[in-house]
Amino acid sequence: PTVVATSPSPPPPPPPIVVSTSPPPPPPTVVATSPPPPQPTVIVTSPPPPPPPRGPPTVVAASPPPPPPPLPPPPPQRPQPSPSPQTPLPPPSPLPSQSPSPLQLPSVQPLPPLPPLLLLSPLQPPLSPPPPPPSPPPPPRPPPPPLPPPPPVVRYPPPPPPYPPLGASWNAASQIQASGQPASARTVPVLLSPPPPMTQSFTPLLSAKPMPRQNCACIHDVIVIGSSVAFGQSAMGNRGWATLLAEVLKSKYSLEVYNAALPGSDTGAALETLQGVLAFCRPRAVVIGLAPANEGLRSVRTLVDAKRVATYYLTGLWKIIQTARLNGAAVMLGGVYPNGKYQPTPHAEVLHQIQADMMSWTYPVFDFLAAVEDSINPGQWKPGTFADAGHPNDLGHRLMFSAVDTTLFHPVKLPCPS
Repeated sequence: PTVVATSPSPPPPPPPIVVSTSPPPPPPTVVATSPPPPQPTVIVTSPPPPPPPRGPPTVVAASPPPPPPPLPPPPPQRPQPSPSPQTPLPPPSPLPSQSPSPLQLPSVQPLPPLPPLLLLSPLQPPLSPPPPPPSPPPPPRPPPPPLPPPPPVVRYPPPPPPYPPLGASWNAASQIQASGQPASARTVPVLLSPPPPMTQSFTPLLSAKPMPRQNCACIHDVIVIGSSVAFGQSAMGNRGWATLLAEVLKSKYSLEVYNAALPGSDTGAALETLQGVLAFCRPRAVVIGLAPANEGLRSVRTLVDAKRVATYYLTGLWKIIQTARLNGAAVMLGGVYPNGKYQPTPHAEVLHQIQADMMSWTYPVFDFLAAVEDSINPGQWKPGTFADAGHPNDLGHRLMFSAVDTTLFHPVKLPCPS
């Protein structure tokens, strides 16, 4: 804007002061473009004169005022940073003694048009990436090698008569166990006290005058065939029931006993041992002391498998009997005995069936089961009679020897084999 300042002319005598004021021109309209020009700088050289007092103006003819002196040139303007399009311009500060001018906002640049929307119809499936190329098929696997042929199944032939069929047998203790009677109704056995020392228990037998020996072709009169229990394992000094039997037969009947039992033997190993002994000696009698536990009875879980083991055991036992009889020796059987791994069913049940079948034969059987089996828990050792699950201790061996009838070994009943 242009500001015009008037100065009074030389006063005439008494001249009235006439001041002619004119309204200031309107401020120039500033239109902001992109980018807007810088705000003009206004320089005020002198303050405006005060307004005249209000009242009727006195019109006095005056001479025209002299021309105003030229304004000094404006100082150089400093470059102002252009504001960003997004930042609005600050409103201009009002000039002194001027009415405020309306502020015009800068124009906003129009936004670029949006890309056209791709509308999918409801029936059109969504776009998916192209499927990957199919992979090549894997090479064919070579055929597996042929399986080896299964091993041949060993089938044991049934033993010849008088072997009876496997029957169902159960002793009184197992019947009480299966009946489900309460423990108070069962007959609790009285634990047998340990027998007296050997020097007192067998004094009558050892002090009797031995019979004169009848020499036979074999130096051994009695051969014991069996497993670890017949060997005397877990007894003090291996002095098991077979050793106690040998001591009594020697002192009473002057009979020589040869213990050929081997730990871990089953019916097949015992048969080979007997055949080896009979190759150079034909005894008066053969005592067989085996157990179905070494045949696999302790590891089966079903009644069918347990009966199959019983059949193998009885068949192998029958072969040993026939081998001894063909060589002219008398046969005496040591019965079955408990095992700590037996359960009432199926182990103890089949164990009593084997015992019943052996007693149905025509050969004497030493009833070890009645001597050392717990009547409350069928198939288990009596308390205090076992060293481990499969072997009796000293007390157990003495109880087993008590089941042996030594009168069966009288020389009259055991002649020399012909």
